[in-house]
Amino acid sequence: MGKILTTAFFCLLISCCRGAINTPFNGETYALAWVNVSDKDGTITNEFLRKGETLKNWKIMVSARYFPHSKTTNEIASSWIVMLRKSTSPGVSITTVKLEGKTDLEELMFSASIRAPDDSYLELCYCRIVKEPWAEGVKMYQVSRRVDPNNKKQLMAAFMADATISEQVKTMFIEAVTKRQEAIR
Repeated sequence: MGKILTTAFFCLLISCCRGAINTPFNGETYALAWVNVSDKDGTITNEFLRKGETLKNWKIMVSARYFPHSKTTNEIASSWIVMLRKSTSPGVSITTVKLEGKTDLEELMFSASIRAPDDSYLELCYCRIVKEPWAEGVKMYQVSRRVDPNNKKQLMAAFMADATISEQVKTMFIEAVTKRQEAIR
């Protein structure tokens, strides 16, 4: 029954969407730039960018992933941490979070610093993985900030903004979109 309701909701959401699909974050609007639905496991990935940014030149990206067949936050966190440890510098720190007033949610947060293979940028990621009792599957919200690892001023500004971003990720909510309504930028 839950799968039928979830599928019906996504179909309704898609049928109601016209033009660009946007999400607010940190006082700015982010437009849907990329959608992927995995043929393997049905995982839905949505990536949102600010106006003027592309998938090649973005500075801040907001992402939402929906894992329809996953049962726990630990299941998703474990697989992501294994993947991130292979490509991260200086590493991944994991913090379990229980949000005040939302005790019915199973959730955790982690942050990661991912250095590009060619050392051209450092991606600072803040991820919140949540299992909502009223929905099947697990969601992951992620905000990534891309900075030049050799620009000390840019690095310091990014680290100073991290506390604010981390707090905002704790309250994010984005419904999954399963197909793009207009051409990807």
